[in-house]
Amino acid sequence: PPLTTREDRYGGVEIEVPISAADTPHALGVELSRRIEQWAAAGKRGLWLKIPLECAAFAGSAAVQGFQFHHAKPEYVEMTRWLPTDQPSPLPAYAFTQVGVGGVVVNSAGHVLMVQERVSPTAKMQGSWKLPGGLADPGE
Repeated sequence: PPLTTREDRYGGVEIEVPISAADTPHALGVELSRRIEQWAAAGKRGLWLKIPLECAAFAGSAAVQGFQFHHAKPEYVEMTRWLPTDQPSPLPAYAFTQVGVGGVVVNSAGHVLMVQERVSPTAKMQGSWKLPGGLADPGE
């Protein structure tokens, strides 16, 4: 059974291993390798691989192909791989507190600074104007 994939809004790909692939980890590894080459050639960036517990044997193959463990839940493990080799991975760590920051800038004429994000958190918000701000990374 083929991998289920969906492109995300940040230039990456979300990949799900179907439970029906539990008996074919080698074939799955071959397919993943082929797809990684295609995604890299297409300029994709972050890969998110969700492996159900029934397919846990596939995690070793994914690790050999450069995936790292991101987090695990009782029913699955999530692994990630950052494809660009010329820049560090900005993929978020799992299970940490995010701190929001923001500011209001008013000039002498009473104009308020507004910004548009390159990629908004939701598609509905894309292109809308907002006060400057965002999330701070841990330790920032």
